[in-house]
Amino acid sequence: MQSWHEYGAGGLVAASVYSPDEQVGERLAYSYGPFATGTTVYAYHDQLGSVRRWRLANKNNWGANEYQAFGKAYSVSTLAPQDYALHEWDANLAMFRAPYRNYSPAMARWTTEDPLGMVDGPNMYGYALSSPVLHIDWMGLECSPPFCWWDPTDGPNLEDVTESVIFCTKVACMAGARAWFILAQSLLGSACSVAEQVCAQLPVGGLRNTCRENKDKACKAILDFNRHIYDMWDAACSVLDD
Repeated sequence: MQSWHEYGAGGLVAASVYSPDEQVGERLAYSYGPFATGTTVYAYHDQLGSVRRWRLANKNNWGANEYQAFGKAYSVSTLAPQDYALHEWDANLAMFRAPYRNYSPAMARWTTEDPLGMVDGPNMYGYALSSPVLHIDWMGLECSPPFCWWDPTDGPNLEDVTESVIFCTKVACMAGARAWFILAQSLLGSACSVAEQVCAQLPVGGLRNTCRENKDKACKAILDFNRHIYDMWDAACSVLDD
């Protein structure tokens, strides 16, 4: 897993966990403060990788992000990050940041020319071929293969359809792996919290300490197992690229 930490004058302010082995990975979890002691919320994504819901470990709703077609938020009910199509919102710029350039949802366009030139047509500021529900541009360079679709300007052909099917199958496979991992982590967090409450009811001393040591070992073992299963699942999805 990939992690990111934000520090302020008083120390660690927030932390995020991203999906592993991706140039631009989905944010899976966000913590107000350290993960060990802060409030952690878990991301639920749509088909573009946008975070639409944040939930606590017990699955209670923490907040929601609702976007128009080109990413302009019309309802935000949380202080957690706003991620649209894997672009992170920068409140100071009022734009989404991608690795190679910034995107303005108010203008529905990139703010600088495409570094690769006219790979997506003559409009080097255009976003996702003007079809952001059907196309994706995670890097700010060029549209990825149409998302379960083909380029409407060319019409369908066998190569486009085959590429779309393979791409969508991989996306569905990876989405399933991430959804399972988030659910498994949520259930694990709830179980470990209950175990901690049980240990806290024991008399102070050796018995309580032993309870907590066994609880920590069990939770860590299950966490390692979940990560192993996720890595195997993700690796199986990656075979679709071969």
